[in-house]
Amino acid sequence: MKKLRPYLLAAIFLMFVGAAALRAQEEATPSHKTKEALDKFKKAPGTIGSGLSELMKTGKDRLQKAFETKAPVQTKTKEDTLTLPEKRERTQGARYSPAGKRDPFRRLQPKVNITARPKENLMPLEKYELGQVKFTGIIWNIKEAKGIVEVVEEDNIPRGYIVQVGTLIGPNGGTVKAIKPGENVIVIQETTIDHYGARKKRECKMTLSKGGCS
Repeated sequence: MKKLRPYLLAAIFLMFVGAAALRAQEEATPSHKTKEALDKFKKAPGTIGSGLSELMKTGKDRLQKAFETKAPVQTKTKEDTLTLPEKRERTQGARYSPAGKRDPFRRLQPKVNITARPKENLMPLEKYELGQVKFTGIIWNIKEAKGIVEVVEEDNIPRGYIVQVGTLIGPNGGTVKAIKPGENVIVIQETTIDHYGARKKRECKMTLSKGGCS
């Protein structure tokens, strides 16, 4: 018994040393479950990455199929395109000026000569329009100058008449108002009623060797 005691103590010591070493090893290295967890954690990024790749690939395939099955877009031809009317330049229309024109809202009255005389009592020159009378000469070396006018009568024969201030001439009660030898002009004035019923005086100037009035 005394001989076995040293061996027994040595065995117990070795057991304690082994247990301590095993405990230290367990503390220094993770357990089997811990290793499995670490391995899964290390493999997780790859798994997640492959899952994302598969998901993206699936989405891409679905989008491609959707675009392939979509109805083709109709393109407009030249005939289908709308054509706008050509822009035309705006022309400026004529402007109306009421100056010198009768009022369209007033009653129309015929032009009446207030100095009209019966035709049987007319002087020879009152039978002709002023446009038919031609001023042909002046007698000026006398106290009162006189004029010479010419008309073509019904038989197509020209006939001359001597006129002076106050001589009646024309069908509208025209009167010789002045004879101007220096200007070779005879001034004739006639009084008429316009379309509005207003009395107006009109002067006509006959120039030597020219017919009509200006």
